[in-house]
Amino acid sequence: MYRVNNNNLLEVHSDLINSITNLTKIQAELINQNKESLFVTGVCWEGKTSALVLLEKQGYPVVSGDFAEYCSVVPEFKEKHTDPRLTEEYLLFTTSKIKPGFIHDRFPGDSFIYGHIWDVMYNKKSLQTSLEEFERSCKRTMIPYIQSQKLNILIIVPAYLDALVERMKKRNAIYDDYGEPYASVQNVFYRKFCEVCNVEFAQVDDPSLVPGLKIQLKSGTYGMLVSRFKLLKMNIIVFPGIIDSDYRGSIKVFFRNDNQTAIKLEKGKYCVQLIIQPYASTAAIRQVAADSMLSHTVRGSGGFGSTDVNR
Repeated sequence: MYRVNNNNLLEVHSDLINSITNLTKIQAELINQNKESLFVTGVCWEGKTSALVLLEKQGYPVVSGDFAEYCSVVPEFKEKHTDPRLTEEYLLFTTSKIKPGFIHDRFPGDSFIYGHIWDVMYNKKSLQTSLEEFERSCKRTMIPYIQSQKLNILIIVPAYLDALVERMKKRNAIYDDYGEPYASVQNVFYRKFCEVCNVEFAQVDDPSLVPGLKIQLKSGTYGMLVSRFKLLKMNIIVFPGIIDSDYRGSIKVFFRNDNQTAIKLEKGKYCVQLIIQPYASTAAIRQVAADSMLSHTVRGSGGFGSTDVNR
């Protein structure tokens, strides 16, 4: 994960727990530096709020709960989509709740954005018209407040939409056909916010591949994932990993792209090799009380190339 500058819209993989944990670690560093406010938002985050509530209980700087909940605190906000004045009051009110140096569950303007998205989805308004209205509202409300308070904003949204359809099915089957278009239009609005705020946009992917494979190894063996030499020639580093015989989850491949440009790995491309090996049980290992009880070898404690021979 990387950022071009302090203010970015980042896109990350929808692997929630790992992503949120990593973002929290980043946020902890930012608190000590520039009190950056981070927003974890987007409709693809399955279990997002639950994960943030857990982190909040563990003492991380998290503001859990939906900004849309302010509609129950201030009932007038329920009519915000039909009254432009209430819309802007709502945007300003939610923006004023931003806490510097905290992770926030969703973006203050999400509820406003969602109304625009459905207008676009149902062809009530064009995307261009909705974006122009959104920009005008932001310039009158959110942006002046953010600038006056000198808030540093970082918005995190999912880069991949794989999890969205399943999440929509759990909530309401009628959304199945709207999932990907909805998320795509939503991210256009986040990009527009970054553009209006002079925030640089950077797409960032989680450095992992999930081939969708699960394996069952025999007891007494382990699996080791290693790179194919072909990827090394492409300047792609695959980090080796051990798979225990009792692991039943999906296999993940973690890699690093050392190129200056993005590399696309086509479906079906061979990337890694799985080596399955037996291992000695702990019964075969005998503990000794002192170094003097170890057998003598010519090598002894020599390491770091001590056995190299110049020819």
